[in-house]
Amino acid sequence: MDRDRYSYIYILNTHSSGVIQKIRHQLLSAESIKLKMDWYVFGDESVRQSLSDLMNLKRLNFQLLPEVSSNFGRLLRRLFKYRLVDRVVPWHLYKATVIRYAWSIDPYAPIFFWRRGRMLFTEHNTLELNELSKMNYFGKLGPLLGFLESVISPVTLSQVRGSIAVTSEIAIDLKKRCGVRSTRVIANGISTAECYQRFFSYSQKEIEFLFLSSTFEKHHGLDLLLHSLERYSGDIPIKLHIVGNLIEPLVDLRLPTNVSLKIHGHLRKEAIKDLFNRVNLAFGSLALTRYGMQDACTLKSREYIAHGVPIAYAYKDPDLQPDLPFVLQMETSEESYDIQKIVDFVHSLGDQKGLSEIMYKFSQDKLDWEVKLEQLIEYLRSETISEQL
Repeated sequence: MDRDRYSYIYILNTHSSGVIQKIRHQLLSAESIKLKMDWYVFGDESVRQSLSDLMNLKRLNFQLLPEVSSNFGRLLRRLFKYRLVDRVVPWHLYKATVIRYAWSIDPYAPIFFWRRGRMLFTEHNTLELNELSKMNYFGKLGPLLGFLESVISPVTLSQVRGSIAVTSEIAIDLKKRCGVRSTRVIANGISTAECYQRFFSYSQKEIEFLFLSSTFEKHHGLDLLLHSLERYSGDIPIKLHIVGNLIEPLVDLRLPTNVSLKIHGHLRKEAIKDLFNRVNLAFGSLALTRYGMQDACTLKSREYIAHGVPIAYAYKDPDLQPDLPFVLQMETSEESYDIQKIVDFVHSLGDQKGLSEIMYKFSQDKLDWEVKLEQLIEYLRSETISEQL
């Protein structure tokens, strides 16, 4: 038995392409650096299919969740999860375990965190109370679930050894709201081995933007971007490529004659890479304040950078400094953004030599999951050693 081994738990009650991508990249990076860590993924058949090509990895353990066909069924599955996790994971094999936090609204949660808390490190990717209260998924239940989480989570999270937050904003909230013993900010990463460099090109004849999202979510801010494009009065034509099921914001648009949209719907991985080769800039989230958040570290933005696509976004990212030559951090707006400013930014990139190589090297040094996982292991070791002293 190797007591210097660690584990990582994911509970996916719904199919999330971003989280699945994160798991995939973590696994590939862990294999590359021969990390002593195993993954336990709880999900439905769609999640299993998405990870099917990695099922031969010894470090990946998949547990199929019961199939449900309604929102109420998915809610029940969320409410009864920790007992299954407690039963499936062989806890005695591991020195410490990271679990992607899946709320404390579960009758078994107090028992689970009391039993396993001394070896548990929770991972937090959002301000849970804000997200719960604003999620359309639960309708009128959102505020009630938010209230229950606000009451229960300080009790459960006070039991854990530590917490990993993907932004400083989330870390501060955990300390203030739940009194967790220890926090460490480790932002999301990407597997650069899955990416490739491209040659950045720019033409004054037309600028091409990319907005990519599997579904329309208000915090992505596509409606704000489209409203901003309606106000564009510049000379250079703009084409916006929209990828995903994003029909809702496209109603009743009145775009200028030199602004065009290309609606792609859902695309496969290779088709998306073809778009990466074509566009001059991609957009990250533009309206996080609708969820009461200022900070984020989206996987999508990291993927853009690793592929050599400059980005524009409206939030603070712990890994991206505003003075980096390939990012445009904008002030959050609930009205519109200055499209001409974005056009000028793209124009300035045309003068930079070797931009794609610079972006790929930055991704390898700062954003790669190999780097992030080493940071994670260092944190787990330091906390478990300090507890033994």
